[in-house]
Order: sequence, then C-alpha cells, then structure tokens
Amino acid sequence: SVPYEQLLPSGVYDGLLITVQGVVNPDAELFAINLHRNEDIALHINPRFNESPAVIVRNSLIDNTWGTEERDCPTFPFAQGQPFDVQILCTTDAFKVSANNTYLLEYNHRIPELSEIGRLSVLGGVTLQYVNTV
Repeated sequence: SVPYEQLLPSGVYDGLLITVQGVVNPDAELFAINLHRNEDIALHINPRFNESPAVIVRNSLIDNTWGTEERDCPTFPFAQGQPFDVQILCTTDAFKVSANNTYLLEYNHRIPELSEIGRLSVLGGVTLQYVNTV
C-alpha cells in the first residue's frame, strides 16, 4: 500500500535496476516515485493526470529547495485505472526511466553521491503490486 518505503542499504549504483509495478487508481490525480538521500530527494518522478495535457514532472529536492522541473517527455504512458510498469536504471551519469517497456527519459544526477541515496518511496494515487531492486 502507499505510501510505500523501502531502504536501499547499498545506495544506488551504476547498473542498479528498480522496478515498480501497480495499477493507477481510477480517480488518481498524480503519483510519485522518489529516491531519497536523507531529507533530500535525488529523483522525483511525478506523473500528473490533473494537468492538461498530462505530464511527467521530474525534479530534485536539495536542502529543502526544489530545483528546476523537467517536463519534456515524448509520451505519457500512464492511464487512470490501468496497470503500469516503471523501470529506473541507474548509470554513473543519470537515471534512465522506462514505462510499460518503452524508454521515456533520462534524468541527469543532481546528487552525485549515489551511495548516499538510501531510500525508495512511492506515494499518491496508485495501488502497488510489485517493487524490486536488482
């Protein structure tokens, strides 16, 4: 159930693959997948159904301040009431994000200390079915 949290004892690292699967609630306005470094958020992926057109906002929260939002994305693969499968691949330079087996976007690291990014959270209008890190 959400909000969901999972510790990442080794932090994130080059080659780490995070999978988040679930169903978007029929009345969802938004949901978020976050990777945290203590109180900071290294990666905030925020699909928003309540904006027109629907958008996937990405950002980082550093020292209690949100950075510049990234909103450009070739497609919006999420639908209310439908299942989703998000994969986040960590590389040395960026997080590479796919959804429903389609590559979506790359988010360059704003917090380069990857080993300090020790927690995953999911919140908002989704029902989780599966979370995995390999």
